Amino acid sequence: MKVKHICILLLVLSFGIESCVKKNLKAIDDSNKVYDPDISLNKIFYSVSSNNQRDVYEINPDGSEKINITNTPYRNEDYPSVSHDAKRIAFASGDRLFQSAIDGTDEIEITNNSIFSTKSFTPTYLSWSDKSNFITFQDQEFGDKHYIDSQYDTKIKRSLTKAFEGNGFSSYNLSFSPVEAKVVFTYTEQPLGGTKMGISSLEGFESDLIWIDQFGLRPQYFKDGSKLLYIGNESIDMIDIDGENKQNLVPIESDISGFSASPDGTQIVYSSNISGNYELYILTIDSKEVAQLTNTVEDELHPFWN
Repeated sequence: MKVKHICILLLVLSFGIESCVKKNLKAIDDSNKVYDPDISLNKIFYSVSSNNQRDVYEINPDGSEKINITNTPYRNEDYPSVSHDAKRIAFASGDRLFQSAIDGTDEIEITNNSIFSTKSFTPTYLSWSDKSNFITFQDQEFGDKHYIDSQYDTKIKRSLTKAFEGNGFSSYNLSFSPVEAKVVFTYTEQPLGGTKMGISSLEGFESDLIWIDQFGLRPQYFKDGSKLLYIGNESIDMIDIDGENKQNLVPIESDISGFSASPDGTQIVYSSNISGNYELYILTIDSKEVAQLTNTVEDELHPFWN
């Protein structure tokens, strides 16, 4: 009997320890999100402009399996951005923002609220937060204003603009970190200062602010949060988030409509009109080899690699 009781007790303790471990692991996973390459779809999302219509497509990095995700008559869809859990895709359409399941179903208009009904916006360059709860965008029509939008309750939470302005600074081109509650942004010192980059928490200028002493437009993080990709003076550049180890990647010999790093950080995709219309190209960072991904009569714009 004693042996039987001991066995039962050991089983109970084992089950209890296993449950506690699973619970603690879940708590750690929920509160400390880290980069997980296995979540990535490893697909490139972009917009195609043809016959005055823009639609969002996806394609494999080898150019196969091109799929039209959005195709709404008399509506343009552009600036696609995928959530970090790879379940939802957001895109702009004129003065509105939408998000849907990754295949284009279950569409929701994010801008369906009173703020957008009383003001005019032209949202561009979307970016999801690290936990995929919020989206920030650049307002192209009325200067560089940024807002955080919840993908779940479809209401604008608050403006980030004022948090990154003051003391002679103006800011724009905000982009969320994929692994922590921070953003990278471009800032200009007024009235005649240079255009550089900074990283800060969502609270704005505070003690953890990192100034990056480099000219940089449209900065965005690599998927693991360790580096930045941005438009420099003469090329698309890469730099560590502490401002060290700058590398020139793609010479800007024509207009660049957008760019994005691969999930493993070894390549970037960019859209260039160097051939006469906008096509997608993939650069392998170590070898500097460039491969043309698309070759069509349409314009392929604003790629996002998830």
